[in-house]
Amino acid sequence: MPLHARPDFLRSIRPHCGDGLVKVLTGLRRSGKSSLLRLIAADTAQKLDLPKEDFLFLDFEDSSLRRLTRPEIPHDYIAEKAKGARKRLTVFLDEVRTVESWEKVVRSLQDRGDCDLFVATSGADPFLGESAALLSDRIVRFEVTPYSFREFRAVRKSLCPDASEDAVWQDFLVWGGMPAAANRPVLSDAEPYLIDVFRSILLCDVTNRRNLRDTRALETTLALKNIVFLELRRRGWRVQFGAGGKRAVDFVAEKEEERLYVQVRSFLDSREAVERAFEPFYDIPDNRPKLVLSPDPVLRPQDGF
Repeated sequence: MPLHARPDFLRSIRPHCGDGLVKVLTGLRRSGKSSLLRLIAADTAQKLDLPKEDFLFLDFEDSSLRRLTRPEIPHDYIAEKAKGARKRLTVFLDEVRTVESWEKVVRSLQDRGDCDLFVATSGADPFLGESAALLSDRIVRFEVTPYSFREFRAVRKSLCPDASEDAVWQDFLVWGGMPAAANRPVLSDAEPYLIDVFRSILLCDVTNRRNLRDTRALETTLALKNIVFLELRRRGWRVQFGAGGKRAVDFVAEKEEERLYVQVRSFLDSREAVERAFEPFYDIPDNRPKLVLSPDPVLRPQDGF
């Protein structure tokens, strides 16, 4: 898959290159963490003038590296590589949780001080229990999400320069921002891939973790809410679900002293639909911003909201 620039991520990561902390990239599978590691390497090589010999990539989902899953083997292998670096070894460990006691490996390598560590991992929060005790004060975390609309637009315009803005937006709504899908010349070719991603990540990871039985309700959840949620997270908001007043709103977003209430609706095509969308706001006594977001092009402000 070709690498497309992700400047927002690089801008946030760049100040931490060489700072002694372990840079940890988390996020759902296939959201672009491996590609982002490559982008970081290219950016770091340029900014710090490092030779390619000073970079080491280890993808622990690569079957050829299965011998490295015992903790002492990757540790000693990386330590030996660090000795031969021309400047300082920059190490990228992809899907590191397949390595036994990976937290101890990472901590020991960090203690040596002769390499800069980037770690990528998928699934649930990796910093619980022993992981938190060993590494919580030694890491800086970055949540990797699929393409934002801006990133998706840039990719689609590079592939289909004549596509209209509305067509690109509709494609984003229908197909989402998973990089491996967005990079296909014909988006509909990605349907089997996206179904597999949905079932393996959402329906397996989420339903198993939450012990949910009614997967049909989960499958029919709008993609639109997912877009809004991810965009809020990208912009630095902490997001709660179903909070607010007596009648819950979709999202309550907070950032420093700011708070924002958000309702997401597919359509506002009737008076009843508009009333249902705005209804929860009347139970919220504060004067913080309250938004109803919808692809419906008709603007319908309601009582100042």
